Amino acid sequence: MHVRAIAVGALLGVALTLTGCGGGKVVPRGKVVNGAKPYDRDTDGEVSVSLGGADGKGTGASGNVEKDGTFRIGAESGGLPPGSYKVTVTQYPAANAKAGRGGPPAPTTKTLDETWDVASGKEFTLDLSKLK
Repeated sequence: MHVRAIAVGALLGVALTLTGCGGGKVVPRGKVVNGAKPYDRDTDGEVSVSLGGADGKGTGASGNVEKDGTFRIGAESGGLPPGSYKVTVTQYPAANAKAGRGGPPAPTTKTLDETWDVASGKEFTLDLSKLK
């Protein structure tokens, strides 16, 4: 009986180590749309979303938008502490974008006029039509 309790405790410890307690960090997630239309990488281009401290200080993280329009920010680094963050979006030209005289169009980076309040379980919607 005592051995079984030790085994269960060891398994729980391994499970917590593998999943991580996160230290209260959150992985912000959400979905990208373009106005009333769903995100389409072929026409909207590739997109990266970055969050930085609203006060210009502190931790930041970024994440790429998947083909289905979903994103997770800072998943590789374990997330961000809850709080308010400035949102910066980098949009790379669509694969079918026509090259001009100077070559292919350059990516554009814009910081939104809004902040996202990152908290556990909250999902965000990024509307690309507001970037223009």
